[in-house]
Amino acid sequence: MKAEEAQACLKPLIQQLVDASYCLTIFLPQSAAKILDFFSHTAHDKPEPLFPRLNYL
Repeated sequence: MKAEEAQACLKPLIQQLVDASYCLTIFLPQSAAKILDFFSHTAHDKPEPLFPRLNYL
């Protein structure tokens, strides 16, 4: 039952991320493509960061 509840909670949030990535396509085409690519597959590995951390020191 917990997995079903989690899926019901996460599904609309994931859809909002996908919708937002479509809107970002004009401004950040590569990042939007990575987001859409990630959510278009069912099995997921840990993705590379969209914006890697900068090490100044």
